[in-house]
Parts: sequence; structure tokens; C-alpha cells
Amino acid sequence: MRRTLLIFFVLLFGLAVYAQTADELYNRAVNKYFLGQNDEAISLLDQALEVDPSNVQARSLRNEIYGEMRKAAPPAAPSTTLSPAPVEEAPVSVPAVERPVTRIAPPRVRPTAPVRVVKKPAVGRVATTAAHEFFVQGEKSYTAGDYLKAKYYFASVLEIYPGHQESLKYLGKIELLTAAPATPEAKVTAEAAEPAAPVATVPPAPGVFDWLNTILLLVFLPFIAIMSLIIVARMVYHWWRASHVYCNECGKRNSLSSEFCSKCGNRLKFTELTSLEKSWFQQFGWVKNPFSLNIIPDTFAGHQQDISIIMEKLNKLSGHILIIGGMGTGKSTLLQWLEKNLKLGFETIYVMRPASRPEELIDLVAATLTKRTTHTHKYSVYEFQELCKKYRKNILLLLDEAHEFNESFEQFLRTLGDLPNVYLVMAGLPQAREKLKRDLPALFDRIVESIFLQALSFDETKELIQKRIANAKGSGLGPFSVPAIKKIYDLSYGIPRGILKICDWVVSKAVASKKPVIEVADIEAYREEIKSARLAPEPEKPAVEAPKNE
Repeated sequence: MRRTLLIFFVLLFGLAVYAQTADELYNRAVNKYFLGQNDEAISLLDQALEVDPSNVQARSLRNEIYGEMRKAAPPAAPSTTLSPAPVEEAPVSVPAVERPVTRIAPPRVRPTAPVRVVKKPAVGRVATTAAHEFFVQGEKSYTAGDYLKAKYYFASVLEIYPGHQESLKYLGKIELLTAAPATPEAKVTAEAAEPAAPVATVPPAPGVFDWLNTILLLVFLPFIAIMSLIIVARMVYHWWRASHVYCNECGKRNSLSSEFCSKCGNRLKFTELTSLEKSWFQQFGWVKNPFSLNIIPDTFAGHQQDISIIMEKLNKLSGHILIIGGMGTGKSTLLQWLEKNLKLGFETIYVMRPASRPEELIDLVAATLTKRTTHTHKYSVYEFQELCKKYRKNILLLLDEAHEFNESFEQFLRTLGDLPNVYLVMAGLPQAREKLKRDLPALFDRIVESIFLQALSFDETKELIQKRIANAKGSGLGPFSVPAIKKIYDLSYGIPRGILKICDWVVSKAVASKKPVIEVADIEAYREEIKSARLAPEPEKPAVEAPKNE
């Protein structure tokens, strides 16, 4: 964001440096007008008015040029003489040129410098017209060899426009010619030193500055406009992101007041790390505590054979599946892993626990299928069945806490599961299988596969710890030695929740003592702490054999 703003202001500053001001364009137009280049003068005045529409001088001069161009077709009568001093000679007749030129009587010839009428260097319509007439008469006098008159006329132009370059050039040539005897050789030398600039009849080609200005307008202005749109879009995007909380696991958008994700149940708000924790975590590249009890589907480890069976049954669309296992064996993590990894083939919907009323499940599934989380239409059971039948993908409901199913919920599930494109994967404690078989036989009869989640092996325990550390931006096993992991496995019996609890405890102790390596003695300290303080019951050794399908 800072880099984008810096580029924008640099480009804006560069454009401001190269862009011409209205006064600069006006002064260039005056020079063109004196040289008789009316078309270029009008073009420059139009540019000046685009930069500053309120520029009175540019608008007045442009109207004056247009008026002269309109009078150029029929010969116009000479205008009132604008001689600044009394004259003795007869008026000089001005021959016809491209535009009508006002006759100006030449001044009285005196041995001293000509008398000048003091004028204010204000630029207005009358002053501009007078300066133009003085300049034209000065060129004619110079061409005719009357340098005294020419010097007077050019000096009058400079009184109106101080610093006018063309007048200064002519005065310099006149000084060079009048400083020595007026011989043909001296005149040739003066003309060779700095030739006169005659009134151009053909507009010259655009200069380098004109081309540079055109390139800036054609390239940098669209670029600055695009950059401005990008900056505005990024500001809106950051404002939108800052007004919501996004789950790191499933990407669900939640309100700022939410503590847990409404979709996957992941904790959204964490307590800030202390300086001691940050210092200790930085040794291993961690950005957070890897061993919290949050469900993280990407860290699901082991059970490859069970996953293969589930995939085979779902690919063949055989029927419903029941997953059972003890507390902390990873049933919920497995369901959320299936939700994330089967999105291509199914419309996966994870349900954390049985709804108290079937209408709640109808609302959840309908909102997912219609992609409207705030829909107001309430579907009846029959409308809901038609909605599911017409859906373009197979629907996979992942139902957790199956041991809490009641009869009314089971009846709705059975009706829903009989639809041709709806499939159920249920997970619960071991007693869920016996409960379904005893109390809900109609639903139990539709189950084609029962999977019992065993405890993790030692290698799978290492895999779980490595995946948790990788999720916290670390690598490898971090501070854990291999013997320490073997001790964790023995103490937890390979139950994932027990593994995470032990790792979290020993990491907290290592942070407090600033110990960079976790060894077997640290794991033994956890066992002694539990026994003495009875902080938590020791994990029970899980059953080895899974119940057989009937």
C-alpha cells in the first residue's frame, strides 16, 4: 500500500513538473502572434484555456486573433493612428499583408533617442493590439533600412512586453549596424551574425516540448487514472476485510464479535503472545502455539486405510457410512477433512451436532445449496426434497455427534437419505452404533460401512506433531527430540487429543524456563504433575479391535 501511494505521488509530481502553466502557454502564443503564426497562436491559447478556463488575457487575445482573421478576407479600412508622439512627416502607407495592419505615423527624427511614451506593462486587448502593430511596423522599418524608426517601434513593444525575444534580437542587430558606418560589408556582417526572423507563412513543426507534453497527456494521465482506481479499490478491500473476521481454516466470513467460526467452529480470537513466548517461538519460526486444541483439518494424520475405505464407498455411491471412535481420536477432524477435500465431487456440508428441530437442518442445507445465507424463504419438507433432487451435484452431509441422534431427527435423516443424490457420513462415540441399532433400526439398516478409528501409531504421532508445527510456520520436529516423542506416544497411547495436550504443557514449561530442547525428562514431569495435582485424568488405553459389521 505504501509503495503504491509513493509511485502515485512521484508520477503526479513528474506530471506537474513537465506540464505547462496557462501563463507559459499564453506567452508562447503572444510570440507566435507577433510572428504572424495565427493558427499556432490560437492552438496555444486553446491549451491555456484548457489549463485555466478563467484566464481573461488568453480569451481576449484569442478573440482578437479571430477578429483579425475574419477581417482578412475583404480589405479592411485603416484603423485610428496609435502614434504615441506628435509627428511631422506624412503618414506612412502600409502595404497589404496576410492580415490588416494599422498605419502608425513614424516619429519625428531627432539626433537623440526617440521620445517614448511610458506605458504600464499590463497585458490587455488594447495593449496586445498596439504591441502587435508596433512589432509589424518595426519589421517594415528594419527591412526598409530606417533603423531609427525600427528601434523606436521595437522599444515600444518591450515597454508593453518586457523581455520579448524577437524585439530584443532586432534591437541587437540595429545596435550592431549603427555602431559602425553603414557600409554594405557591415550590413552583411550583421545579417550573418544573427539573421532576421521574417514573418512565417507556414507553421513550423512542433518542437520537442510540444511532443513531450503530448506524450505526457497520452501516457501518464491514463496511467495515473488507473493507479487511482487501484488505490481506491485496495482501500475499499482493506476496509471490507477490517470490518469482518475470516477463519484461517475454512475461510468463512464472520462478524467482528464472533469468537468461533460459524462454519467449522475454529477459534477466531487468540490471546496475544507474551514477549517471552514470541522470543522462544522465533527460535523455531513459529507464529503461534502449534498445539492448541482447535480443529485444524490440514493437520489430520494417520488413518490412511480408513480414508481409502471411505473414498471407495463414496466414489461408488454405495450408501451411508458410520465412523465411531473414543473421545479425542479425531472424528471431528476427519469429518472436516472430508468436507474440505471432497468439494469437487460433492456439495459437502458439515453439521457440528444434531439439530433440535429438523427445520434447522433444512435451513442450513437450503442456505448452502442456494448460496444465500440470509434467505427468508422457509422450505417445507416436500419443497426441500424437490430442492435436493434438482441440485446439480451429489450432496454429502457430514454429521457429528451421532450418539446424540433422537427419533425425530433420525426420521428426517432417513427421509433425506432416501433421496437419490444425498449421502450421509456420521461420526460418534462407540455407543452410537449400538444406539442406532437398538433405537433407530431403519437408519442403521441403511449404513453400508462402519469404521472404527484406532489410536495413532508412533510414526503417525510424529506426523501429527510435524503437521502441527508446519501449520504454525515451523519445520521438522522443532524443539522435540525423537526419544521425547516416543515418550509422548507411550503416555498418550496415540490418542491425538492426548498428544496435543502433552505437547502444549511441555512447550509452556520450556518457554517459562527458556529451555531450547524438550527431552524425555520434560515429558516425565507432565506425568508427575498430573498425578500430584490431578489436573486431568490419564488417557485410557483404547480398544484394539473394532466392532464388526452386522
